[in-house]
Amino acid sequence: MKEDDYFRSFSKVLDEALAESRIFIGKIICYGLGSFGSSMSSRYQLAFLILLKEKLSVEVEIYDPMFTENEIKVMRVDLGYRVMDENEEGNRFVQTIETLFYMPHAPHQLVNNLLYTNWYSTSITKCICICNSFTNLKLNFPKKLLQNNLEYIDRSESILIEYGIINTFPYKDIFNDMALHVFPLHKINELHLSKDYWDRLFEPIYKQYEFLRATTTTDFDSNIKQLKKLEIF
Repeated sequence: MKEDDYFRSFSKVLDEALAESRIFIGKIICYGLGSFGSSMSSRYQLAFLILLKEKLSVEVEIYDPMFTENEIKVMRVDLGYRVMDENEEGNRFVQTIETLFYMPHAPHQLVNNLLYTNWYSTSITKCICICNSFTNLKLNFPKKLLQNNLEYIDRSESILIEYGIINTFPYKDIFNDMALHVFPLHKINELHLSKDYWDRLFEPIYKQYEFLRATTTTDFDSNIKQLKKLEIF
């Protein structure tokens, strides 16, 4: 995957976004990867994460409720990642270290939680998100549904710069609709936003959806061979 056009293209987009926003990423946090021992999509998305860590040379923290014990061992021992013990459901407050959140096809509620938790001008600017396009979400969801269920994704439009990622990957459904989202300090300063803009009125509650918390078992050993074929190890 390292020589694939998709990652090279993404890498150029990331470099451009970081330069324009004057951001220096100090950590990667990954949510929603899924079980790479049982899913081909998750294996490719993990390969992407490995290349991302290699490019940025930073610490990786990761969590998914679907991870098996063997998968956790691989990530801790073979990859050197810090696997979280608890499900944060996206509620990670970014205080000092500019952090890239890699959330491939993660639930929209998880992304919304991340924005809610960091809905401060001093915090949101330190968050960079690789996830499904906010722009496409707004085009495909009724405004009322967004306001009622994904308020902070909806409200972020004015402070957001979204960088599209052209999907040249051979398997189109693995990285489709991915985009890079940045909340640059210079843009926020130019807007002269009122204090009311940063009001966090209510913690998000999702009546229509639930987060996935179940665990599964899988024939891990047979699938780990496929990881080697992808040149992950």
